[in-house]
Amino acid sequence: GLVWYLWVAPGEHSVANLGLTLLGVLWIGFLGSFATLFLGLGKQMEDVSPALTSNPGIGVLLAAVIVAVSHDVGAFFVGKYMGSTPLSAASPNKTQEGMIGGVLSALVVTVVIIGFGGISPIGDSIPRTIVFAVLCALAAPLGDLCESFVKRDLKVKDMGSVLPGHGGVLDRFDALLFVLPTAYFVTVLFNVWTLSAS
Repeated sequence: GLVWYLWVAPGEHSVANLGLTLLGVLWIGFLGSFATLFLGLGKQMEDVSPALTSNPGIGVLLAAVIVAVSHDVGAFFVGKYMGSTPLSAASPNKTQEGMIGGVLSALVVTVVIIGFGGISPIGDSIPRTIVFAVLCALAAPLGDLCESFVKRDLKVKDMGSVLPGHGGVLDRFDALLFVLPTAYFVTVLFNVWTLSAS
């Protein structure tokens, strides 16, 4: 990055641009890497425990995606039709009602699909599924708000041009990027990554 701004694209605000580039690497690369961490840990468990018929990391990743998507959908519809109380100055369009609707939607959808579907390892018990869904759903709006804060500070409407009008591609994944590390720490709390291997 330093060499790029020194030789290839020199000019004003190079340090700020480099900082923004590194923020993107950490934000997307580091937080997103928890998805591969699930798969890697699950593969290690498969290698250790012959009783496992599939990679448990896939179940954790699926549960995290379901929480993030159902939160976004629930928050959008509840906020659009029932929202009136602003959630944060970082994103004036987001409402407290929308956040509550998103958390409840994530809870219901995750319990139905993961819990009642018995998708291992999160769906092995309904109480575990509920705790997972609530904690991950509470992290999802933080991802939305952080992206809104960054866009507001940069004075841009979209974070990219691939999905104009939708905030860019990052807007589709901002909640998931905060849900993934939360899902990891919740699964550590549940002792998911050592239970089947022992």
